[in-house]
Amino acid sequence: MRVLLLFLLWTLSLGAAYPPNIKGAQVEVYREVDEVELKMWIVGAGDAAAPKPAVVLFFGGGWRFGSPDSLVRHARYLSKRGLVCLLADYRVANRHGAKIADCVTDAKAAVAWTRENAERLGIDPQRIAAGGASAGGHLAACAALVPGFGSEERPNALMLFNPPLILSPFEGEDFGVKQRLTAAVAGADPELVSPMHHVSEAAPPTWIAHGSMDGVVPIKTTKAFRDHMKAKGVVCELLEARLMPHAFHYRDPWFTKTMASVELFFRELGWLQES
Repeated sequence: MRVLLLFLLWTLSLGAAYPPNIKGAQVEVYREVDEVELKMWIVGAGDAAAPKPAVVLFFGGGWRFGSPDSLVRHARYLSKRGLVCLLADYRVANRHGAKIADCVTDAKAAVAWTRENAERLGIDPQRIAAGGASAGGHLAACAALVPGFGSEERPNALMLFNPPLILSPFEGEDFGVKQRLTAAVAGADPELVSPMHHVSEAAPPTWIAHGSMDGVVPIKTTKAFRDHMKAKGVVCELLEARLMPHAFHYRDPWFTKTMASVELFFRELGWLQES
């Protein structure tokens, strides 16, 4: 209950509304499930002549609630630097009775839809990242690492803010009760939706920001994930926000610090040109 309350307070404090009304965004339906239309709010124009890199962004909210417009500031920042940003809706527990496995299925469908429609949207199909905050970061990581759940399309890079990446004990270590889920809650064996359990040499380059005082998702889990990625030879950068709690990145000065860091990450990948 305490964790859920923290998520709710952060969502309310950010002014996130559902359904979102994002000024200037192009809106498209990427999936229909049981008469529910799941939409993308596209911020930033593509370019058919010179296709742009893109990032599909997933909102946080503990897989229970939340809204795509909570990441609109992040999307506008990146779109001004040359990325097409797609703010994806997905089913959640409070609105749709969804389990975590349903959220993962929607996230994977969102990435697949973006690649399938890349030419029409002026997006480079080989430069599509997935990103998100908290539960949304988990979904982005699942889209990149977890097999099945309706699609094998994978993003080419990850940008994650305070994401839960270990949802089940790993190699004999129990990462804490907040990181354990039952199959009933997850809608599947928790290991199937635990990004840490699916890291391989094929994982995409990854950027993560995490607060050192995060009481919702302990930073030790992200550090373990980073170390596991590096052991597989995968680029995995961690920006540790000292003394910062969960969801620290929404407001300055940390919004500016984290976005400058992720911008540099995309420049190092060759996705953005020097300004």
